[in-house]
Amino acid sequence: MWFRCLAPACLAVALVCSPLASAQDAQPERWQSLFDGKTLDGWKVVGSAQTKWEVLEGAIVGSGQPSMLVSTTGPYKNFRYRVEMKINDGGNSGLYFRTTPEPGFLDGYEAQVDSTHTDPIRTGSLYGLCHVYTKLVEPDAWFTYQIDVRDDVWRGREMTRIKVIVNGKELYEHLDFTKQFGPGHFAFQQHDPKSLVSIRKIEVLNLPDSEQKPAAQPTARPQSKPAEPPAADAAALDRVIDILAIGDQTRIHFDTTETPDLRPWVQSDLMPACRAWYPRICEQLRGEGFQPPTEFTVTFRDKMDGVAHTSGKDIVCAGPWYRNNLQTEAVGSVVHELVHVVQQYGNYRGGNRPPGWLVEGIADHIRWYQFEPIEKRRRIDWNRANYDQAYFPSATFLDYIVRSLDPDAITRINDDCRSGRYSETYWQDKYGKTPEQIWADAKAAAGA
Repeated sequence: MWFRCLAPACLAVALVCSPLASAQDAQPERWQSLFDGKTLDGWKVVGSAQTKWEVLEGAIVGSGQPSMLVSTTGPYKNFRYRVEMKINDGGNSGLYFRTTPEPGFLDGYEAQVDSTHTDPIRTGSLYGLCHVYTKLVEPDAWFTYQIDVRDDVWRGREMTRIKVIVNGKELYEHLDFTKQFGPGHFAFQQHDPKSLVSIRKIEVLNLPDSEQKPAAQPTARPQSKPAEPPAADAAALDRVIDILAIGDQTRIHFDTTETPDLRPWVQSDLMPACRAWYPRICEQLRGEGFQPPTEFTVTFRDKMDGVAHTSGKDIVCAGPWYRNNLQTEAVGSVVHELVHVVQQYGNYRGGNRPPGWLVEGIADHIRWYQFEPIEKRRRIDWNRANYDQAYFPSATFLDYIVRSLDPDAITRINDDCRSGRYSETYWQDKYGKTPEQIWADAKAAAGA
C-alpha cells in the first residue's frame, strides 16, 4: 500500500487486522444512532441550493452541487464514529468530524471517501494529514469507516489521537500535536455534480475524557540509588538536531537522531538548498496579511514507508527512501515539502478548499520547473496524462499558464487557494477557459 502521511506523527502505518468488536462494542446500548433510516431528522444541508440530499431505500444519498450534510447533534469531543457508506465510480466525498455547525470544505478533520476520482488521495486518508494512495475499497461497494478520536497526552505533549479503520482493518493512528480542531459536529461532503455518495448507517459511541488504566503498584527502591529517567525523557536528551538560521527570524531544525548516516548529506546538500529556496518560496507564495512559518522541523525517520509528508509546518522524511536517492531526487523532494509548509491552506476557514491535484501541482511546479535543472526534469506522456493528475502533470498544466497566460500565476493561484476563493468555475472566471481547454492548448503547444 502506498500512502503519504502529512503529519508529524502517524503510528502503525502498515495494514494490520484490528477487530471492530471490543469491550465497548459489546455494550450496544452505548452506541447512538444518528440516522433513523427514513428521514434526515438530526441533519441539515449547508451549501449550494442546487445540491440534493434525500433518503432512498433506507440510505441517505447526496448528489448535485457541492454542499455539506451536517449533524445538528453535538458537539462531540472523544468518540468512536462508525459509518456504512459507498461512493460511485469517479466520485468524491468526505466524512467530516469535529467540524462547525455551518462548515465549508476546510472546516474540521476529513476522512477522504474516494475510490477512483481524479484526486489520487483515496479512502482511508485524513485529508491534508495522512494520505493513502492505494484503492482500498471498490467504487459502488458498501464499506465500513470507523474513526476513533480522543484528546490525549503523549510524552508530555497534548495532542489529538485519531485512529482510522476501514472494513475492520486498522490503517494507522495519527497524532495531531497541533490540535487543529476541538469538539464539533459530524458532516458528509457532496463534492461535485459527478459524485454520488450514499450512507446507510451512522453511529457514535462517546468515549470518556481519559482512558482508565490500572495504577502501577509501588516498588521499593534503595534510597542510595537515584531513580532512572523515563525512556522518553532519556531519548529526548540524545536528540541530534542541526539548526539552520535564515535571517534574523527563520529557524529550520533538522533532526537526524534516528538516521545519523544522513547527517553529513543534510549538512552539505540539504541545508544550503533550504537556505536558498525557503525565502524564494515564501516570496512566491506571499499573500496580503500572511506570515509564513518562521520555525519548523525536518525529521528523518529510520523506519518509515513512503517518501515524506508535511502536517501543519513540520516535515517528516522516510530514511530508507532518502538513503537510496541522495544523488537524485532527495533534495528536490524536500523542496516540494517546503512549499506545503508555506501553503498553509488549512489555516483559512470558511472558503472552498482547492482540489488535491492543484495543491500538489503548485508544489511540484516550484520543484520541477524552478528548482530542478532542466536536464533532470521528468518527461510527460501527453497521451496518458491529464491536468488533474496530481504532481508533475498538474505542474505541467500550471507551467503552461505561467508561460502563456500569466507569469505570476503561481502567486495568484496560491493566494486564491489559501483564501478559499477556489471554485468549480475558477479557471473559466480567471482565464476565460475551462481547465480542459487550457490542457488542450498546452498539448497543442507541445506538439502532442
